Parts: sequence; C-alpha cells; structure tokens
Amino acid sequence: MSELDNSIEAFAARRSERDSLLYPSIALAEAMIRSSLDRSVLRRLLQGSPLALIVLAPYPEAVPHLADALDRMSAESARILHTTSIRGGRNLFGVAGAAGGIAAVHVTADISEVPPAFRILAEAVIHVPAPDGPVLRKAMAKCCVGRPPKSVEDLDIGRLDWRLVCALMPRGGSASASARAFERVLAAENEDQIPTLEESVEYGEARTWGMSLKLDLAAWRAGEIGGDQLRSAILLSGEPGVGKSYFAKILAKSLGVRLVVFGVGELFRNGGYLNETLKTLREAFSAAAASPPGVLFLDELDSFPMRGSGERNDAYFNALVNELLLLLDSSSRPAGLVVVGATNRPEEIDPAITRSGRLSTHVAVTLPDRAGIEHVMRVHLGADLVDASLANLSLKAVGATPADLAEWIKAARSVARQEARPLRIDDIEGFMTAGDRRTPEEKYRIAVHEIGHVLADRMIDACRLPSFVSIVARGQTLGQVGHAPIGSVLTEQTIGARVRILLGGLAAEELVFGRDLGAGAGGAAGSDLERATMLVTMMIGSLGFRGNLLYRGADKELFAQLRYDPSMRAAAERELKSVYAEVKNFIHHRRRELDVLACALAERGVLTAEEVKSVADQAAHGPRMLPPPDAAEESIQVA
Repeated sequence: MSELDNSIEAFAARRSERDSLLYPSIALAEAMIRSSLDRSVLRRLLQGSPLALIVLAPYPEAVPHLADALDRMSAESARILHTTSIRGGRNLFGVAGAAGGIAAVHVTADISEVPPAFRILAEAVIHVPAPDGPVLRKAMAKCCVGRPPKSVEDLDIGRLDWRLVCALMPRGGSASASARAFERVLAAENEDQIPTLEESVEYGEARTWGMSLKLDLAAWRAGEIGGDQLRSAILLSGEPGVGKSYFAKILAKSLGVRLVVFGVGELFRNGGYLNETLKTLREAFSAAAASPPGVLFLDELDSFPMRGSGERNDAYFNALVNELLLLLDSSSRPAGLVVVGATNRPEEIDPAITRSGRLSTHVAVTLPDRAGIEHVMRVHLGADLVDASLANLSLKAVGATPADLAEWIKAARSVARQEARPLRIDDIEGFMTAGDRRTPEEKYRIAVHEIGHVLADRMIDACRLPSFVSIVARGQTLGQVGHAPIGSVLTEQTIGARVRILLGGLAAEELVFGRDLGAGAGGAAGSDLERATMLVTMMIGSLGFRGNLLYRGADKELFAQLRYDPSMRAAAERELKSVYAEVKNFIHHRRRELDVLACALAERGVLTAEEVKSVADQAAHGPRMLPPPDAAEESIQVA
C-alpha cells in the first residue's frame, strides 16, 4: 500500500471517528439524563413500553436539548414533548400518548406549564440537576476525541451557561485541550471573584501581615531594601473551612504573583523512597521560587511527625523534617519567596518549624464576625442581591465558616436557576437552617448547655463576653460559643480556665434538668469531656504541675496510660470532680442569668456579645425565669 493510500485510509478513519461523535448539546443533555434516570426507566423508553414521565430541566435553556436527547434514546413510538413545542391542541398530544399505553415524556423547566391531565397520568417527576464535573466528563467522551482527563470531574461548571459549556468542547476537538480550556475559563472567573487584602477584613492579623508584606515587597522590588528584610513566612492555624487556603489566593492576587499550592499530606499517601519524597518537596519550593516573588502554600503541615516522637520509620521522617527546615530557613530561602503554612493542629507541628527565620509568625484564623460574614457573602454573591441588606443573614450565620457561606450561596443559586428566577435572600436562608428538625424543648436544652459555657467563662473575668453564642446547627455541631482567647502561653491557670469552660455546659444542664442530661458533653472525640480529661491528664502527667515532676509522655501516650493506670485515672477523676463542683456552684449563684439567657438564645438562635450583655443586665434586675416544671436538681458524678 502506497503512502498516499495510507494517508487516505488514516483520513477516512478519522472521518469515521468524527462522524460517530455527538454534537456537544446532545452529548451534554444525554449525559445529564443518564445521570438522573434509572436504568429501568431508560430501558422502558428504549423499548417503547407504557410510561408517562415529567422531566424537570434545571433551566429553560436546557429544555429543547434534553428533549432532543430523550428522542434519540427512545423508541420511535415514544412521544417526547417539551414546553416550547406545545402549541394549541398539541398540548394534549402527550396526554393521548400516556392514555394510549405508549411512552410519553414531557420536558419542562416549570411544572405548571405541563397540562394538568398529564400531571395526573405521570408516574414520576424526574429532576435533572445542572451539569457538574462527572457529567461534563461523560459528555466530553461522546463529543471529543481522546479520553477526557479525570481532573474534569473536579471542575465546578455550575456558573457557566449552556452555550459556553458546549462551545468549550467542540465536536471532534481534543478532550485534553477542552479540559484545559475549561480550567482556564474557570480560573479566570475565580480570579475575578477573589477580593483584595484591603477588602478582606475577616482575616484580621493575617490581613495586617499581608498588607505589611505588600509594602515591603514593593520596596524590595524598587531596590530600597534587601531580601533579608522581608517578613515573608507565616503559619496559619484554624479549624477546617475557616479560609486558610483562600487567604493564600487573596495574598497572591494582591501581591500580583504566582501561587503554588502543595499539600504536604500527599508526600505520605503514596509511600515512596526517601530520595523521591525529598525531590518532590524541593520541587514545590523551586516551582514557587522560579520567577520571584511567588507564594508557596504548604497545606497540612501537621502531616510531618515531630522528630524524636518514637514513631515507626523515625529516621525517614526526621530526614524529611530536616529538609523542610532547611528549605524554610530565611538564610537559604530565595529572596521574594513567600511561604504560607497551614494546619488544623498547630500543637502537633515540630517546634523547630516555628522558630525564628522560619514560620515564626503564627496567626490563628478564626470564624468571621458579622462584618466578615457580610464581606464573604458579597464576594460569592457577585452581581446578585447587590441592593439587598445582609444584616439578618449575617446574624443567623454567626459561627459559620467561609466554606459554609460559599456552599449555601452555591446551593441557593442552583434552586433559583432551576426555577428560572433571580436569587432571593430566603433561598440562602433556607439552606442555612436546612435539616434542623429540633423541637423547641430540644433547642432550649442546647441553649442551656451553651449558656453554661458562657457563664463558666466569666470565672476568668466577670467582664469577659463571647463574640457570639449560637444554637444554629452546623453539621454535627448543635451549638457553639465564640470564646475570647485565654492567653497565648499554657500555664496551670490558663489550662484550668479551659477545663472550667468545657465543664460549664454539663454543669448548667444538671442545674436545670437534674439527672436527665443530654449526651452532648461527651461520647465523641473532641467532645467537652474528652478535651477536659486530656487537659487534666496533661496537668498531672506531663507538664510538671501540682508537684508531679515525672514526664509520662505526649498526648496520645498519656491517653493510652489513662486506660490502664488506675492511680492516674483516679487522680484525673478527682481533679475533674473538684473543678466540676466549683463550676456548678459558680453557675448556681447566677441561675437567673442562666434562665434568661437560655430562653433568649432558644428563641433567637444566635446572640452577639452586645446581646449577651444586654440580656444579662436585664436578668440582674428582672424576675427569674423558671425552667420547665419537671426539671430536678440532683447531683451527678463526673467520671
């Protein structure tokens, strides 16, 4: 066979492959349907079996495309209608099909536009959600050449309109090229949404550090100061969802530099030889320093075990930590390289990582206050609700993480889009309280518990106020208090204060409900009792307090010893009982405050610092509000 013949045959093969590909709109609609309809339903459509369905599209623009795709996937006898195709007498066409025992499907974005008779005959209403990453990948496989990369499934295409999605995956185009196009478009959209440091008031000290660094970097670029004058490394700590990684994006955008994100945990998930792991770590630093200045975000820093912890493969981990220390050291770090470390557990980081010249600046990223909440919501709302007040929303959202806020707005947008209308405040509010089926009595019980924590906090200082106290459910968390910090150094006094606060919820419950206590104080890891027990065990077993100079080990080792050492267990129990009695007595003498504040919290859901003070002041001069009549005041034992 000649070269010309080979070329002709190759062209014919490519032409044949292209001819077998679907148009993007059909491929996308078909993938959406297949992800929403049960296989048995699809089989009945294909066979033309008796079936009457209403298919609700996520938005009007998708209606005709879903109908076309269903038409392709159904028997010739099936009757596939959509709202825009119904004219005059044809609105009974589907009714006749359903009544006649053949497959009939009505596609619409508004169920009120479906003839009432068809609604009665329909077996089910199928809601087809807006396309997501997994659906997009399936669609690309049907209209593009080559296998779409797995990363497509992680793309958030919810904000892109139908025509743009189809345009980004042209028929016969490269699946890999289309994936890169989606990533660039989404990155540009995300970049537009990222605020500046100046606007990001919710980040407090981290924002102040970033703004100072911005000025110093400008001076360094101008040759006014040397690279050794830059305070270009910071450690951010905080619970998941508070926005540590988002701060790195804000910082990089405000500095106008490249951001390199590196999850330290990835070093340990796949095993590997030490040389390969060290190489991966070095490459992360090199990538960020390639065109200085640049920002390197090191997530999950607590994945590095502490050196000398006695864990298995100690030598392996020691070598890794030593390499990290060398890379972090300001004397060897390239000028202009900004390092942002992040952790959920700062106490588990090797102390050498936070020494001077490395990540010595440590900022705890806390939950945003009301001003911060409003700012985060405005960022994610973009052009939506620009004239609406967010005051009530921000109050109800106190205690939420920025990740919570983003998810609520995303879900609310989806509802508005499916109903083909603008976003409303109540859409967002609905998701903030979704799934909360607690009775008023249950809310009162939780309010009593949380106010117990608030009152126990007053044992440190009578003027101390929480930034907020909330019984708005957040996942598994039924209530929370925004306590003011209790010193930056662990002392016997500050640890004791933490233990008292932790036991305050249980003490308040006993005063109001007697022995009918809720399980919220204990049970799970991270509960009030677990943390109080750990702190007390540290006091008597490793910190040298109360005359106990023997060091028995770190946290996990101490907890293990507690199970098998009767004397240590007895000492911890005595301490817990003593503190519990002290806390219970303190709250007992403030019973009026407990009753009034708990009633106010149960009614409102959230109290700010100002409201706590106002309600407490009223309680000092008003009548006592009694708890439910069946409450008893009996004593319990703290184990």
